[in-house]
Amino acid sequence: MQRTTTISLGLFVAWASHDLEELFTMRESSRAVAARMPEWVSIPDDVRRDGLSQQHVNLGISLMGTYLAGVSAVGVRSQGRSRLFRGALLAFGLHGFGHIGVTAALRQYTTGVATSPTIVIPHWLWAHRALAREGLSDRDGTARWAAATLLLLPVVHVATRLLVNALEAAGLAKWAMSENVEVMRRVYADWERGQMGSQRRPVCPVWKCSSAPARFLIRAPIAEGREKLGAWGRWLDAWEEFCLELVDVIEAGEEIVALQRLRGPRRKAE
Repeated sequence: MQRTTTISLGLFVAWASHDLEELFTMRESSRAVAARMPEWVSIPDDVRRDGLSQQHVNLGISLMGTYLAGVSAVGVRSQGRSRLFRGALLAFGLHGFGHIGVTAALRQYTTGVATSPTIVIPHWLWAHRALAREGLSDRDGTARWAAATLLLLPVVHVATRLLVNALEAAGLAKWAMSENVEVMRRVYADWERGQMGSQRRPVCPVWKCSSAPARFLIRAPIAEGREKLGAWGRWLDAWEEFCLELVDVIEAGEEIVALQRLRGPRRKAE
């Protein structure tokens, strides 16, 4: 196999490894990042509140993967001479520094930061040196193609949002995440922020929420229907401090199972 073929195919492999991290972490990470965005940053209200949906993440990664697969194929065919390929390679490396910069600025984990210094940047540096040994440099307009690739990222997000909305309107969005699971995630997102009643509207009238093991220990109520959902808010009065963290949401037939972590000391009796 020629060196340029290895470099070209390596771009797609490195991207796939990097986006595997994003596939599993972007939804939660985007929610944390969006919540810290200043008000003057124009983003949709649902994104600011809940972050990107898993539908958005899945479809966006698929669209970007199609582009990277095509670029890698161009690199193989041109033996690395294509400025489109080398521009995408440069953009791939630079965007890794972007992940690190965002994480440093926010001082918290953000999606993609784990594989940026371990896969993205090392692969780019190796590929850059390997192409230089083949007589190919970034001084022939490659930077313009890199800028175009970086500008493609927000375009993909906008296109993905439009496609997700179209799929939902057509009733075809269940391939990614059921509506009930998304509702449950939004409920827990507000509960984690201490907003116990803000998600009553999307909850169906036959809503029933219980924590069977907890009832024997702390008499946690069974909330049934929209109006009684506030009982969980009143239940907080029994705690001096209380922290609720959603671990996972699982669709189990007609029921939704939420795995959660609860922490906090009980309020002392007066």
